[in-house]
Amino acid sequence: MPSIRRAFAVMPFGKKMGPDGIEIDFDAVFKELLAPAIEASGLMPHRADADRRGGAIHLDMFQDLLLAEFVVADLTVDNPNVWYEIGVRHALRSAGAVMTYAQRDRLPFDIAGQRMQRYTLVNGMLDPGRLAAERAQITEAITATLGAWRGRKASPVYQMLPYLREPDWKTLKVGEINEYWQELESWRSRIDVARRNQRPGDILVLAEEMPNSILEFEALCIAAEALLKMQKPRYALDIVGRARKLDPDNLKARQIEGRALGRAGRYAEAREVLQRLAAEFKDGETQGIFARTMKDEWTQLWNLHPQRKTEPVAAALDTAAALHAAAVAYVGAFRCAPADYYPGVNALTLARLWEHVTGRKSKIPLDSIANGVRWCVDTAIERNKDYWALATRAELALVNDNMDEAIEDYSEAAAMAVDQRDRSALDSSSQQLDFLSALNFRPGIVSEAAKVIDRAEKQLDVFAARPAAEAEPKNAIVFSGHMIDNPMARGDGKGIVLRRSADDPAPAAHRSKGEKASQKQMARVASTKVAQVIGSFLASPPICRTSCSRSPSARSSSLVSGRWQTDLLRDFALQMGEDAPDMFLMDIQPAQREGVTALLDRENGDDGPPKLIPVLRARIVGVRGREVNLESFEDVR
Repeated sequence: MPSIRRAFAVMPFGKKMGPDGIEIDFDAVFKELLAPAIEASGLMPHRADADRRGGAIHLDMFQDLLLAEFVVADLTVDNPNVWYEIGVRHALRSAGAVMTYAQRDRLPFDIAGQRMQRYTLVNGMLDPGRLAAERAQITEAITATLGAWRGRKASPVYQMLPYLREPDWKTLKVGEINEYWQELESWRSRIDVARRNQRPGDILVLAEEMPNSILEFEALCIAAEALLKMQKPRYALDIVGRARKLDPDNLKARQIEGRALGRAGRYAEAREVLQRLAAEFKDGETQGIFARTMKDEWTQLWNLHPQRKTEPVAAALDTAAALHAAAVAYVGAFRCAPADYYPGVNALTLARLWEHVTGRKSKIPLDSIANGVRWCVDTAIERNKDYWALATRAELALVNDNMDEAIEDYSEAAAMAVDQRDRSALDSSSQQLDFLSALNFRPGIVSEAAKVIDRAEKQLDVFAARPAAEAEPKNAIVFSGHMIDNPMARGDGKGIVLRRSADDPAPAAHRSKGEKASQKQMARVASTKVAQVIGSFLASPPICRTSCSRSPSARSSSLVSGRWQTDLLRDFALQMGEDAPDMFLMDIQPAQREGVTALLDRENGDDGPPKLIPVLRARIVGVRGREVNLESFEDVR
């Protein structure tokens, strides 16, 4: 998916009278000066009058002002539309704008202190003798601003109001859907598909492929959140680290960082990050994340205790200080967000466990917390009855030693999970009950509740039962790269012009149509050969699709960085969903073996089968549920 890197030119259209009374052709200024300068900076120039589609011009204009990568404004004449539009940009975006002008002796007071790029007009026309130099100056200004604008507020509005925050991008959608939002929604859907299919590598690649650079921060946070949900905290830390470089003080990014550190087992770092955050922001979400990290840290201490398996209650007693600290943290979170029953029930459960293992009375006002949780969860159930609210009320009854209410709510919640085929919800309750059982807490209620959950899980097993059969891959995507599409020794490929060598990594945009066509022809020849090899391992021939890209040997980085990997994986990502490909092959160079091996080590360190399997000559084959050995690949092709 190509990124929309567009620069919006805010300027008069056609011919307008200049300050000296001479007519200026602003269309020529755009065509000969501004557009080439914008293109040289790597952006696509655009003016509102270039959009020939029907509909309200104001909607597209506002969308460009809000979401375009950059805005270039020409302030040569006092055009009210130009002043209004650059004002909108300054009000809603802290940077990403360059202003130009010609002929004016002075500028309005409000922007007189801003840096400007001046160009020269002679009798209303651009000065040919200075055009190239002034064009280069504007390009340099755009490039420098692009490199600095994330950390520097160039807008006079944000300079004068340092605590003003840019609006959330989700609030900036105006009017009908346009290309910005279509690209963004497509990108988000691919993130969701990758998360559902447990493909962290795809999310890492998609994180390199921002739908719009002005939304880069939000996109990185979305990717990091998805990786956390997939239990990939180390990957999430990499991604959110990039987000924090863009906006170091952002609450959302710092929360994700704290959660990821905790999930990665780096509790001391997580505690330090979240304590600073909790002191700065007294909101329930931040306090809840801190409390969850404290709970996870105590759980790890308890699980690592030498008596954990033989005498779990004694192990809990030895780690009771950490248990109590987690309970206190949840109390703080519940006080900050009394309408959220989750921190309340956790505070109550952990504090009662502390009393159970120590035999002492907690100073935490547990009766008041229990009443607060009961009111909160009853209100939630009355508003919208769901599994988690029912399970919370069941746990509340369990902690309060009320057998009848606990089993009634567990039964209703379990029935709802079965009806919705929600095994993950049942798994969560089962794990919590196992945890309480290990500590011999309310054993009678816990035992009966566990039976309720177990019966529900068995019902789901019946619904999920299918005739036993070995799953065979249905689709295969072959990515034919620099080596496997070399036609010189391929029989059918002889006579086809060879693509550019690894020593000449010119981008595809600079190749001739003939070269591009020959590459596609080479890919077809190569993919047929590869399909024959892969087909020998499958019950039926695979469906092969090809993707030509820059030579990967021009890079020596890891598998998930660089534009060529993004190009290669684009077609693969588009095929995900119900018709997800079961196999993909990537041809890489020996120089990349180290980076690929490092990635494989990270993948193989997680639960579940590896999605990537190294084979001969650093070639990578991924097969879902089936290992393929291509050692004879070189000879067959």
